[in-house]
Amino acid sequence: NNTLVVSDYSPNSRDESLLCSISVYEYTGERWTLIQADLLSTEGRRKFFGSSIRLADDGTNLLVGSTPDTSPSEILYFRRDGLGREFELHSVVAPIEPRGVASFAVHGDHLALGTVG
Repeated sequence: NNTLVVSDYSPNSRDESLLCSISVYEYTGERWTLIQADLLSTEGRRKFFGSSIRLADDGTNLLVGSTPDTSPSEILYFRRDGLGREFELHSVVAPIEPRGVASFAVHGDHLALGTVG
């Protein structure tokens, strides 16, 4: 997989005007090329998501977690049809567990969630 996903989320920032952005790059064999500049796209998503990201090994599925103080905690599930293509929001995962999501992982089309405590 030659895909890199970068979040500029900062947990130490108390400035609510600072919104998170997530960018997607692919390595072409010579250099990293930006293929998607702002995955989160809306102010609501940029304000409450981006604290954690997980990319599937094959580069086609991506999970983006909500910030730790967001309640209920949710995960944005993005998919794409292959390398070189942009991710699109597939669904919002809202776990039934009220204590929140501690960690998550993606492998192909399989999602794994770990809850707090």
